[in-house]
Amino acid sequence: MQVVHVAEVTLGGVGAYLGEVAGFQSRAFGGSNVSFVVPEGSEGYLADVDPSQIIAFPRGGRSPLDLVRFGRKAAQAIREIEPDLVHLHSTFAGAVLRPILATMSKRPKVVYCPHGWAFSIEGSNLKRLLYARYERLLVPRSDLIVVNSDSERRLGVHYGIDPSKMLTIWNGVSSIAGLKDDPPRAAHAPVQVAFIGRFDRQKGLDLLLDAVEMLPMEALHLHLVGKGDVYGMGGPSRVERDNITAHGWLSREEVFALLRRMDVVVMPSRWEAQGLVALEAMRSGVAVIASDRGGLPEVVRNGIDGIIFDPDDPRALPRILGSLDRDQLRQMGENGLRRFESEFTADRMNMLLCRAYQRLVGAEVGTTASDQPDHLTAGVERGQGS
Repeated sequence: MQVVHVAEVTLGGVGAYLGEVAGFQSRAFGGSNVSFVVPEGSEGYLADVDPSQIIAFPRGGRSPLDLVRFGRKAAQAIREIEPDLVHLHSTFAGAVLRPILATMSKRPKVVYCPHGWAFSIEGSNLKRLLYARYERLLVPRSDLIVVNSDSERRLGVHYGIDPSKMLTIWNGVSSIAGLKDDPPRAAHAPVQVAFIGRFDRQKGLDLLLDAVEMLPMEALHLHLVGKGDVYGMGGPSRVERDNITAHGWLSREEVFALLRRMDVVVMPSRWEAQGLVALEAMRSGVAVIASDRGGLPEVVRNGIDGIIFDPDDPRALPRILGSLDRDQLRQMGENGLRRFESEFTADRMNMLLCRAYQRLVGAEVGTTASDQPDHLTAGVERGQGS
């Protein structure tokens, strides 16, 4: 099976997703049969594949001219490769390429993954309706739409996306050796709390900072991984406190090392398709405090793997952070690790994705996919239908 992945941008979740599928599919289909059309500088996400598999383009921005250039570059690569299947990642790749692919004489099967619907983003109802209208127009030009949570699927149905075209496949991340470090701490030592993500409105860092400022300085120590516009949150002074350490962006290995020293990860997102950070925390045996938005409550079971809260309630997060119990967090982390191992591994995600490809193309994908337990195959069925 010849597959081409296309992404207009790889920063954040899209890049992490491609990094998880790249090596698996290269082994399943053969490296010469899997290609990636991605912006220059994306090579770090694709370290597990041969450089010859990567077709990089200079990304300027999202002006109409930039998107036309992107579409031409991607279409040229697809025409030259003549793949069996094209997998489009995120809104702009789907919006630009699906109309072009529909005109090709030798049209490949088209899989589209929005990685979070554009109409799920906080904004005016008119803007959401316009996004939804365009997505509906492109549904007939998609053979399959892969969504990353049942919440995302329900939202698609609500906005008129044909449910028979959608398949839910939860994101997954690679397993790593070793469990969370549990260094001995004094009974009243600060709880170690991590936030990982962009400093923007979506990820809700301002809500976390508001909560931390309401608590005694010695109650917890907050570790911030990421960057963004702190001026929009009140200025740099908000993160320049004795109980806050700003690490900037860290490599994946550095994030793994940091997580293994944490008691809890907080995800106060205002909207979220699923949330890879939650999976990374659970993989390390770390409890998660997450908002009740998008797919997060599907990943984090309230009171079992972590705690779910309403970000619109300004008292909720401070109350939770002020009453954290390290023993309870440890138990939640252990529960989350077991859930990760059964539901959220990259191998499971990749197997289900390969099965979906196989159904579309009718090609054998090798023993990597076909020898998996039957209960995983049922996950493919679960995502289809109404």
